[in-house]
Amino acid sequence: MNQRFRLRRFRTFLTAASLTIAVFSLTATSYAQACSLAESAYDIAAFWAAPRGGQVVFQAKVREVVEIEDKQEDGQVLHGQKIQFEPVRWWRGGAGNQLVEGRGWVIADDGWSCASEFSFHTDEGDELLVVGDMRDGIVYPSKLLSKRLVNGVIPENYLAVFASKP
Repeated sequence: MNQRFRLRRFRTFLTAASLTIAVFSLTATSYAQACSLAESAYDIAAFWAAPRGGQVVFQAKVREVVEIEDKQEDGQVLHGQKIQFEPVRWWRGGAGNQLVEGRGWVIADDGWSCASEFSFHTDEGDELLVVGDMRDGIVYPSKLLSKRLVNGVIPENYLAVFASKP
């Protein structure tokens, strides 16, 4: 009798554990599938292979950062940065060595969209490889493709991509 009771308790435990795992798996799977980016948003080779107007790729030093806010039509306030880049070298786009204006926004993660993947934040003095888009003379760096540099060293995998013709 005691053994039968233990077996019943064990089955109940297994059933509850199975249901918990199933619910967790469904929840985790739906979140993972909620954000689906184009390959060119996160893979430098795909970005490079599909040139389009407005794309920029350049090495720069951040000269100035000013915190800004922008109120959207829906009343949401976006926090961001007005950034002054001093280009050192251009691979795509190009405005010579003159200062380039950029914008970075901090976009809250709502848990279901890709919005937070487009946030960008930097600090004065940072050395960057800026990969992004230029619209109306303003650069919008990609959080996923732009890289912070140490001593101006560009990642080898990026240099290999830049050496190829799109």
